This record gives sequence, structure tokens and C-alpha cells, in this order.
Amino acid sequence: RAFSSRAAVVRETEVLVVGCGIAGCAAATSLARQGRKVMLLSASQDPLDCNSYWAQGGIIYKSPDDTPEDLAEDIHTAGAGLCSDDAVMQLGRKGPKSVEELLLEIAKVPFDLAEDGSLALCLEGGHHKARIIHWGDSTGRAITEYLQRAVINMPEVQLVHSAPVVDLIMEDGVCVGAQILREGELEVVAAGETILATGGIGEVYAHTSNPPSANGDGIALGRRVGAELRGMEYVQFHPTTLYRPGHRSFLVSEAVRGEGARLINAAGERFAFDYHPMGELAPRDIVARMIRSEMALSGSPSVNLDISHRERPYLEKRFPAIFKQCLKAGFDLSQGGIPVTPAQHFSCGGISVDLTSQTSVRGLRAVGEVSSTGLHGGNRLASTSLLEGLVWGQSAAADIQSKDLATPVEKAKEAVSKHLTTNTGDAAADEEEVQALRRKMQQVMWDKVGIIRSTPDLEAAGAELAGLQAEAEGIYKSRKLTLSTMALRNGVATAQSIQEAAAANPVSKGAHFMQR
Repeated sequence: RAFSSRAAVVRETEVLVVGCGIAGCAAATSLARQGRKVMLLSASQDPLDCNSYWAQGGIIYKSPDDTPEDLAEDIHTAGAGLCSDDAVMQLGRKGPKSVEELLLEIAKVPFDLAEDGSLALCLEGGHHKARIIHWGDSTGRAITEYLQRAVINMPEVQLVHSAPVVDLIMEDGVCVGAQILREGELEVVAAGETILATGGIGEVYAHTSNPPSANGDGIALGRRVGAELRGMEYVQFHPTTLYRPGHRSFLVSEAVRGEGARLINAAGERFAFDYHPMGELAPRDIVARMIRSEMALSGSPSVNLDISHRERPYLEKRFPAIFKQCLKAGFDLSQGGIPVTPAQHFSCGGISVDLTSQTSVRGLRAVGEVSSTGLHGGNRLASTSLLEGLVWGQSAAADIQSKDLATPVEKAKEAVSKHLTTNTGDAAADEEEVQALRRKMQQVMWDKVGIIRSTPDLEAAGAELAGLQAEAEGIYKSRKLTLSTMALRNGVATAQSIQEAAAANPVSKGAHFMQR
């Protein structure tokens, strides 16, 4: 769909939050409770179209004998020694309270309970204690639905859906708002503070567990205004997505392995302990590479994940969505192994932020997967991402509360009047050409900037992405503004950020593995 290139409406708000997942909603909820006026943007018609919705396994809470230091040890191990200790300790110290305040008290998420009525706790890969709370195997869905319901009912929050951001607006080095598309028209929003909470980057790869909306838009928006990026080479590939040729990747949660599922190769052998002493519960980057190695050895496009030693009633209750999805694809979890293969899952890097979610650009913050807090280091520990969104969303709100936004909002209103048009053309883009360019980008990233990388591959990817960037920018500037031309422009910019960081780092650590 094509849109007007001239703004019809100028809006204003104290805080603009771009994204409706757990991080954006945590920030918006916390700000609204302080009395701040918030505009909450969803790029989609349905605010539930976000990465958070698809999180399966759970969210970290605490086991009865847990300590921040115990959690920190597991996070640092998974992160290959590259995690920021300040970020790790902030998560450990503030995490349980954030869960209690935002999810249990405000959103009232109905997490699964143990027989004694307490929160049911489970173990996941990389954790040495059962500290994960969940809602079946659709925890992200429950959290997103309940948290969105709570925030949307707050009078201080204005939800604007079907409103993707075209570009951030800068004035004298300060972010003062954004250009958005709304109901066929370009609009500008003046804001005292802008918070990016745009989620993941999966659509820059040919195979991903992310939804189609995970295009890396926030990374591209930040890149274009000079925000510092960090750790973009650390792209996590989930080890186990259901292998179905011709279909989008369906995530088979870490929790399945946490409940005892075994990885079996083409020869019928359990192999995980041949690669790591934690076996199937090793950090994700290691499990992804061991599966890739077994696939390469056998020439098979997948390995099997087998939890058939557990009884069917238990599996149906513990993993209802996964069980149903596998049945739909012709596989019964209780009867034998299911074919799985790795796919892109999570960006451990992103826009660099501090403990209050502040970026290197004044007036601009970032929370959730689009940000790099330093928490994940080289590889994310299971079930940390939802909690990170809560904690940094609250921290951003707390820091903003200490600021007077009246003057920034007035200055923003003056500044955005200079940005009522985009530099785009009038002729329609060739949609087939746009989609062909996106597919080419995705294949370049999968083949050359994927699970295992090499210097020649990264150099070749850089050249190919530079050519794609020139084509994408040319289409953007000479054709009518559409959702697909925006997606191509943003996707290529995000892909370049990953390739550049990977090419600049010869050291294999965590999810960045360089073949010698």
C-alpha cells in the first residue's frame, strides 16, 4: 500500500514508545502509573503482533534458594564471559520485584501453579536451578495479552496501531520524535522522550523463529541517527525449530529439553554429551553448532528431538501448543522423535544502552531486544529476554520520571514542523522486485553470516549487502512510500550492521563463531 509523502497531522506526547511487546508495555505501564502521557505505537493492526507474544518457555523469577549471584553465574557462563556484570546484577536484584509488580499484581498473569498453590518452577537449558515460571508453553502470549490489556486501559496511554515509524526526527543532536504512517498519511509525533521497543531482527535471515514483523526496524532507525550499536555480531540461533520444508520455522522450546528431551542423530545415537558435559542443556550456541555438525556429518537436513519417554497426558498438559502444532505437522511427541533444525532466534546485541535504557543519542532510549544492555554478552541464557524487557522498561520510566519534559515537548513541537515530508517519489515500486531483493538479503545472511562464519564469507557478504543497500535506498527515494519499501530499507541496514560487526571481530565467542 502506498502512502502520502506529506504529513497531514502533527501529534504530541510526553513519551513516545515504539513497540507493544513486553518491554514497550513495561515502560508505558510504569510511565502511566507516574502520570506521564504516553503514546504507544504498534506497527501492526493487531498490537499482539510482536516477538514477545511468541515466547514459549517462560520468564525467570526465583527458586526458593536462589540468589542474584546464583543467577549471575549462569548468565555469565552462557554469555561466554562477555556480559556486563552491572547489567547482570541489575537483572538479578530487580527482576523478582519487576515480575511481582508488573505481571502478578498489575497484569495478573495466570502463571501455572504447583500442587501446593505456589508458582510452578521449571528448569531450562543453561540454568542450574528451577527458577522459570510459565503458562503452559505459551508464556509470551499470556504475558503480552494480560500486560497489554492493563496498559491500554490506563487513561494516560494512547495506543496508535497500524503506525510504523518511517524515521526518527533529530534537532541539534537530540531525538525529538518520529515520522509515522497512519491511515494512509504521513504524520509526525513530537515527544519529550522516545523509547524504541521494536523487537527482533529475524526477517533479515532466511530461517527464523521470529514472526514476519521482526524486521530489525529499530536497529535501522537508530543506525540512521547515529546511535551507537554494540554486539551486533552475536546473533543467537535457536537449536530446535520443527523442520518442515516450505513452512516458516516453528520454535520447539528450550523447556522441552529442560524436561528431558534427547537429541538423536541420523544413526539413532544420542550425541549431545559428545560435545558438552551439559548435553542437551548446554548453552544455545553450543547446541546449535552441535546439531549443525551432526547434520553435516550425515547429510541430513535435521536431527531428531525425542521426549517420547514422557507420557502423552503430561506432554499435552505441559506443552499444549507445541504438541498440537507437531500433531498438525504429522508428528506425535509421545510416539517418537520429531525433526528439528536451528534457525535465527534472538539478537544479543543492539542499540547500546546503560542501566536506564539511555542510548548515545539524547532523547532516545531503547528497551528489549532492540537494545544492548550488556546483559547477554555473547549468547543469551534461556528466559532472560522477557525479564530484561520488564526490568529495563521500568528503569527507563524511573529515570524519565526525574525529568521535566514540558520544555523538551515544546521544543519538539517546533522542530518537527520541519519534517512534514519525506524524500520519496511518486511512482509505485515493483513489488516483485522488492521481495526478490529481500529474499536475496535473507539468503546472503543465512549462508555467509550465519551459525558458522569465515572471513571470506563475511567479506563477500559485505560486498553483496552494499549492492543491496544501494538498490534499496534507490527504490526508497524514487518510489512511493510503502510498507514493503520501508521493510527492505530497514532490513538491509540491519543486515549490514550485523555483517560489519562480525567482520570486525575475528574472535570466536558465544554466538559469533569464526571458522579457521
